[in-house]
Amino acid sequence: MVMGIMCSMLLVSCQQDMGTSEPVMNGMIMSDGQPDRQLMMASSNEDDILWEVSQAFNNMDAAGVFAHSTDTVRFISADGYRGPFTQAMMEEQFATLDSIHWNISAIIPVQGEGSESVSVLVDGSEEVWGKDGSYETYRLFERFVFEDGKFHTVYQWSGVIPEPDEE
Repeated sequence: MVMGIMCSMLLVSCQQDMGTSEPVMNGMIMSDGQPDRQLMMASSNEDDILWEVSQAFNNMDAAGVFAHSTDTVRFISADGYRGPFTQAMMEEQFATLDSIHWNISAIIPVQGEGSESVSVLVDGSEEVWGKDGSYETYRLFERFVFEDGKFHTVYQWSGVIPEPDEE
């Protein structure tokens, strides 16, 4: 009997929480080292768009990747490059590879309170096989900045995945 009452209370409390349509506000955007605005989960489809981008990327389809971006993307890469990135540049990069695989573990779309811009945070790793026989793998964290359903800026951070100890 007690178990039935507890389950009923839990079900009612969950239903009440699921019924709210207010955006979840949490986290902070900083300005000059001070909290400026709160973050909320974005309710648009940029997470689905990023999933499509990742599939095009893994198929080495530069046109598919750039179908969801502005013509030129501002790119701040983990290796220090800061500048424009275009579909032609991505095609040149893919031409040097046998294959590439972006293994995504999380896609998190967030939006600043009162902002139209959506940032999609992507956590994962990447494996790269070069035509020259090279192989690299590394952790990857990226922030894609979207406006009007297209990304225009990418920030990227990476870390080397160490080789396993051979014993």
